[in-house]
Amino acid sequence: RLLAWANRAYTYRTVLTTDDILETRKVGMTGVSKSKANIVPAKDLKVYLPADADSDRGLTYNITFENGELTAPLTAGEVIGFVTVSYDGRIVGKTNLTVTEDFAQNGFLVGLMGFRGYLTSRPFLITLILFGLMLLVYLRLTTGPGGRYRIRNVKRRRINYVKRKY
Repeated sequence: RLLAWANRAYTYRTVLTTDDILETRKVGMTGVSKSKANIVPAKDLKVYLPADADSDRGLTYNITFENGELTAPLTAGEVIGFVTVSYDGRIVGKTNLTVTEDFAQNGFLVGLMGFRGYLTSRPFLITLILFGLMLLVYLRLTTGPGGRYRIRNVKRRRINYVKRKY
C-alpha cells in the first residue's frame, strides 16, 4: 500500500530540456563577431515532485558558472557551469550547462590583453619607477646650481618690423 500511495503522490517531471534557453550571456574576447551565447542544459533534467505540485510556481533555478564570466574560445557542448533546481527550498536536481554555438577567440584582443598584462606586471612597474628616479637625478645634476647646464634668464628682444615701400 505504501508503494501504491508513493506512486500516486509523487511523479517524475521533466523540468528542463536541452531546447530550453536559460540565459543569453555576452562572451568576451570575440571581437566584433557574434558575442552572445545561448546557455542551455547539457541534458534533460527530470525531478521527483509531488503529483499535485504546480511545477512552475514552486521551482527556482540557480545558475552557477565555472569561471564567473564567459570568454572565448568556446565550443558547442562544452560545460560552462551548472544549474540547480530547488522546490520549496530543497534541491531536487542538478545538471550541467553548455553553449549552443562555437565562439572563436579574436587574435588582436588576445595580443592586447597580453600587452595589458605586461604593462601591469611587477618588473615593468619597477623599471618605470627606476627610470623616473634616474631622470630626476640626471635633471638635478645637469640643470641645478653648479650643474653642467644652466638656464639663463634671457630678455626677449623686441624687433620692430618696418614695411618697405617699393
